[in-house]
Amino acid sequence: MQALFRNKEVKSMTFKFIILQIIILLLSTFLINIELKKLNNIYLAQNSAVLGKILILSPEEESNIIKYYTKDISEADLEYGRAILTKYGYNQSLSLSEVPQFKTFYKGFMLKTYSYLIILMLAIFIFIMFDYKKLFNNIKKISSEAEKIISGNFNIKLSENGEGDFYILCHQFNEMGKRLKLSMDTLKKEKRFLKNITSDISHQLKTPLSSLIMFNEILLKDSKLKEETRQDFIEKSAEQLNRMEWLIKSLLKLARLESKSIEFNCKNSSLLKTLEKAISPIKIQAEDKNQKILLNSKEDILFPHDSNWTAEAITNIIKNSVEHSKEGSNIEIIWEETPLCVQVFIRDQGKGINERELPRIFDRFYKASSNENPNSIGIGLALSKSIVEGQGGSIIVRSKVNLGSEFQITFLKSVI
Repeated sequence: MQALFRNKEVKSMTFKFIILQIIILLLSTFLINIELKKLNNIYLAQNSAVLGKILILSPEEESNIIKYYTKDISEADLEYGRAILTKYGYNQSLSLSEVPQFKTFYKGFMLKTYSYLIILMLAIFIFIMFDYKKLFNNIKKISSEAEKIISGNFNIKLSENGEGDFYILCHQFNEMGKRLKLSMDTLKKEKRFLKNITSDISHQLKTPLSSLIMFNEILLKDSKLKEETRQDFIEKSAEQLNRMEWLIKSLLKLARLESKSIEFNCKNSSLLKTLEKAISPIKIQAEDKNQKILLNSKEDILFPHDSNWTAEAITNIIKNSVEHSKEGSNIEIIWEETPLCVQVFIRDQGKGINERELPRIFDRFYKASSNENPNSIGIGLALSKSIVEGQGGSIIVRSKVNLGSEFQITFLKSVI
């Protein structure tokens, strides 16, 4: 009951109903008193006429008769009088409308009573309809906003500045609109992402696929091809196939990361072991260029992260450093722990990145102008960024042309 009265509509209707009942009570009392006064006057007139007639005929009986108007009536006299009146059909079974003296009063009283009741019911009806009109106007507002949602307009805002169940409903309706808008935006974003990733895959596969088709046609049609040339084509085909395999795997990983369909297995793991795992695939490539990958922090750090995915992210960054650094240079990896975060720094002595290109370095398929590697696709750093951010971390790059680059990976402890 208390919860019901927190609604201002219920409070308003209750207050008006109480006021209306008080008015009805006072008005009814006033009208009844008027009618009772009329009835009393008729009664007095009748008694006066009877008394006058008796005293005209028998003046000496005044003292005996007047006591019936001023004192209690005896039971014997009452029964005797009733017996006489019954002889003339004047008894308690006689209705008020049949009593000659009361016929006019009865008709007027009933007419006024019916009129009063009709007016009273009409007043209650108007009172109820007035409050229900306000209530249904509020419902119409919600219905109108619901129509907007159906038509695809989710920018709704019903008033929440009040108390009661209606304003709670408005709040929930607004929240529903926000969530539907978020869901639709997410669906549109996923649709665009699917379209873009499909376009990217087809675009990136076009070149190696064309090369494979050309190599295959040459091998099939030219039967006089030298064995050395044939072997060269086979090796190039294998290279293109490996490139396509790596590209497809990377794009699928990126698609899963960006669609948040990968759940990272973040558990307390050694950062040093993760870094060693990241360096392992790049060792031969670095050794071919006489480069050294240096781990220059003394203490290991244990913190929650997905070791396999994090290692892959770091591998892509180190690979980028190896490819863009000159022979005989060093790639330095250091890490540190603060009360707020764990940070990993990867520094190289490469060509560096132009300042205007830095904001786009993590874009999918973006290749910096200084990139001279024809086999570079520009997906590794985008994949690294998605992996790090998927674990609640962040990655930034600082670079100057001819002075090398520094990649900084940060994992906030409040997140991890």
